[in-house]
Amino acid sequence: MKKYIMSLAVVLLAAFGLTSCHDDFNDTPEYPFNNTYGVWQSLNADNGTNNYYVVCTKRSTGEDIIYVVRQNIATGEVRTLFVGDVEQYDKTIGLLTASAPTSYFGDGENGTDSLETVAYLAVQSNGVTRTLQLIDETGIEVIQEVTPTNVLPTIAGYWDAYDDETGNMIILDLYEDSTAVVNLNVGDNYALADYEYGNGQGSVTDENGNTATLAFNKDYQLVATANGATMVVDPYTSESQPEQFEAAGSALIVCPQWTEIEEPARVQIEVSTSIPNHYRLVSPFYAMEPDYADEGYHIEFYYDAATGEFTMDEGMYYIGEKYQGNDVFLYYYPSTYPQYNYLENEGNVFVITSLWGHGNSLWSPMPITFMWDDGFPGAEATPKLQPAKKAPRRQMKRSLGKKVKTISPKVLDTPVNITVK
Repeated sequence: MKKYIMSLAVVLLAAFGLTSCHDDFNDTPEYPFNNTYGVWQSLNADNGTNNYYVVCTKRSTGEDIIYVVRQNIATGEVRTLFVGDVEQYDKTIGLLTASAPTSYFGDGENGTDSLETVAYLAVQSNGVTRTLQLIDETGIEVIQEVTPTNVLPTIAGYWDAYDDETGNMIILDLYEDSTAVVNLNVGDNYALADYEYGNGQGSVTDENGNTATLAFNKDYQLVATANGATMVVDPYTSESQPEQFEAAGSALIVCPQWTEIEEPARVQIEVSTSIPNHYRLVSPFYAMEPDYADEGYHIEFYYDAATGEFTMDEGMYYIGEKYQGNDVFLYYYPSTYPQYNYLENEGNVFVITSLWGHGNSLWSPMPITFMWDDGFPGAEATPKLQPAKKAPRRQMKRSLGKKVKTISPKVLDTPVNITVK
């Protein structure tokens, strides 16, 4: 990961300067910050959809941090995308780096992996505006030009503080509609609450009549006073939500070695609303053979219309069918088995070649071919979908694919060397 981070930093340094949010800046007049801590707001809303705020501050324990808040202009939805510790800076070249083991894009919740995420805040040559780059291990990134602002961001999100010595605690889970679930230093008593807030100051009152005042201090920390305790409450990233998809057309699809059906079926294609170039075939095996497959088992992939690049994440893709009582899956691990797992595409025709498996067994590859003829985002294509040779009759199905070495269940999580016989 460190090698990956440094390569990104080199790219940034070619165009921007960056400096620390906390230090003596007299040695770097070419990249001055106007204040030690501060808030920056995006100059142009992200595709007219989101505004971003970058807050440079410190934790209640004193460590410098950066956190990034995204607010949807139309809906008001707020997500804290990133809360990271400032790792390093170089005043001579203006590079600040903050990192966190997780982010909103990948925190281990709702089926996501825990993805290390890095933020860079680059001072532009005018010494005023900055460029924010927020990127995780999968390449998901946010790039925004931001400028200093006196308008503090919304406080919607999760905050908490706990003092080991006194036992004082204040926990705030604040929603966009001014409602909340809070513990205002009253033991383990969590309660529903309402809150008011406006540019740096506010108050919250729970259903039991307990109240707290909220205000940002000079270091841009949020301070809460409740039930006799005054504490800095620290921000946390928002929990990842299940990825949302919307319609992106349809394709003709065949997998005759498995389905024994040569006639292409129509399968819907959807695109992620949050991850660029991320698509999925919606229940493809249900589309091909609804008598045998269940709905809800999708195949996700990435397609970049600008470059024509077609990729998939490694993993096990269940197809919604069973064999001998076990769930059948695609076993796609090209880094380990490149000869059995690979992707091909020409124009709008795509082929997924993958090992297959059920239970503790793997089978040799059976390709899945689809022609994206409705809503295809790339250049018009000339290839035609050509079904494979006629497969055996249905009663012969499920013994297809020369069986590969039987392996233990644990091995399915960590691929091992196998030999197709």
